[in-house]
Formats: sequence, structure tokens, C-alpha cells
Amino acid sequence: MLTKKGMEVLELLKQRGYTFNELKYELKSRRDLLVKYLNDIQLSGYDVRRKYYSDGRIRLTLPNSVEQNERVKSLEYTPIVTFSHENEFDALVISDLHLCCAGEYNGILDKVYEYATANGIHIIFGCGDILDGEEKHSATRFKTNANAHLSIQEQIEYLIKNYPYDKNILTFTVLGDHERLSEETNVIDIARAINNSRNDIIVSPNDLFKLGIKNETIYLTHKGTTATMSPSRIDIHGHSHVHESQLVSYRQNIFEKKLSIGAPTLSKIPNFGTIVPSMLRLHLKFDKMYISNVDIEELVLLNPSEGFKTLNVSSYSLPKKNTENVTTRYVEYYQPEHTSKILKKTLV
Repeated sequence: MLTKKGMEVLELLKQRGYTFNELKYELKSRRDLLVKYLNDIQLSGYDVRRKYYSDGRIRLTLPNSVEQNERVKSLEYTPIVTFSHENEFDALVISDLHLCCAGEYNGILDKVYEYATANGIHIIFGCGDILDGEEKHSATRFKTNANAHLSIQEQIEYLIKNYPYDKNILTFTVLGDHERLSEETNVIDIARAINNSRNDIIVSPNDLFKLGIKNETIYLTHKGTTATMSPSRIDIHGHSHVHESQLVSYRQNIFEKKLSIGAPTLSKIPNFGTIVPSMLRLHLKFDKMYISNVDIEELVLLNPSEGFKTLNVSSYSLPKKNTENVTTRYVEYYQPEHTSKILKKTLV
């Protein structure tokens, strides 16, 4: 049974699409309560669909009668909608935080968000091992802090409570081997648990997260992929704890190249002698609907009081695509979010 507030949200969605921020503002609701109302609506049998945007917005809609009656096959990938004036795209890449072990770097995510907000970045890509998992699956030599023996359920609650929130920032992430092993032991769905509690953290239920941007697909994995025949021209993975990137051949064609990117760790767990928490800033340039250039900036946190500093920058050019007669995908004209007064006019 839907609550009065839940019914109010449902009636608004029946009239038109709303962004999460618009609903929160219109209903004067706390973020966690609005997430609960949306979950309740879905449990009541309504299909609340989410569309994600490059500026951090989430648009919520109910399918119309035609869409509802059609047996539409779910998309294999998740689009991030860009706007028609955007020819460039920025994202931060994080991996291997290992939260809840002594290798966790306290407050590191706050520093990530400080950098994102200061530089106008709205999208974060995660490559797994955000949580450290339980004792038998974890980095046991770092199990010495107060969170060392938290169960996987407690670690999930820790993440939900302590992962920073900004209404204009979205995180798209896969899980790593530490989470997967804990899932198998505890028969728990970590992705569902997080997705049901945080609208801004989108966790893939699969080990391969396919993200659509314009006419390109970017793959996120934890241990990397050998799918050289895949349609993605950028693959990003974690696990190794160090940054490395290179152009590799794919489709068994030496003239076709894809960019393979390894993300460094944001923890204190060393690999190859390094213990400096690091992340990547990914800057994409588009020629029509296709990626033409990629700049990768490695950012390190040498001194927490100074924030992230640039360690090095790598630049790559991807083979030019045929842009004649290109079909535009997942691109919209920019529309500002509505104020409460405008919303009320639409309800008359």
C-alpha cells in the first residue's frame, strides 16, 4: 500500500517526466525518503524508468500505455545522455578503495568529490573493490582497524551512509572480486542493496558495465576484458592497483584500435611499491558522435590538505569513424530544471 506521499509522487509521474531534483524540491522531501517512495511505487507494480544525464541529472518517467504493452527487450547497456552542444565529456575514474579495512584511506571520497565539484565534473566511473569484503576474502594484512571485522551487510550500510552525496554527481560502478566472493558466501545481492538505497550510485548487476555515450560504448570491468571483438573502443578496469593505458588492436584488425585503461587504487594497499592513493580524470573529445581524442590525467593525493595533484597526462587519438549519415543517439537539447512555481503551473 502506497503512502500519501508515495501516491503524490506517482500522480506527478503520471503527468510527465521529472528529474529527481525537481521531485525532491517540489515535495520538500529528504533524499532518502524520496528514494523509498520510488522503491514503494515499483513494488506496487509501476515501472519507474530512470534516464541518466551527463550533468548528473536523473529523469524519472512512467512508460505510456503503448510502451507498457510492448514487450521491449531491456537495453544491454546504460546510456548517459549528453546535450547537443557538448563535444567534450569529463569523468573521474576510481577503483579499489577497499572500504572497511585498514588499507582504507579515510576521507578519500570527500577529496574526490571536492575535486569533482571544483572542476565541474558530474560523472564518476568505478572499477570495483569499493568494499573490502569479509575476512577470508580481504586483504588480511590490513585487517587492523575499527572496521576490520564488519560483516558484508555492515560494510554495505557503511558505504550507503559514508559515500558522499551531491545532487549533481553520479557514480557508475561494477563490483570487484572482493564483493563477489562475499556475495557467494552470504547469498546477498550487493548491487541491489546499494541501488535500492542510493539513487546516485548505479551499480551494475553484471561484471561488465556497458555505458553508452553518443554513438560510443565504454566498458567498465574489474579484472579487465579480453573481448577484443567487442564494440567498445574504451575499456576501463581496476584490480591491478596501478595506472596503465595503451592502444590495442581489436576486431582482429591492426588498423582498428581500442584504448585499454587500468585504474590505480584509492587505498593505502601497495602494489609494486606504491602506496599513493590515485585516480584518473578522463577527458573525451567527440567528432560528431564518435570519440576522436582521449586525455588521461593521473591525479595523486600526496598531501590531503592540498588535494589531488597531476602526476602525468597521456593523450591518445582514436581512428576516425565515418561520420556521414550518422544517426544521433542519446543526445538531447539542454533544458533547465524547473522551479517549484513552474511545476505548480503544470499541475493546474
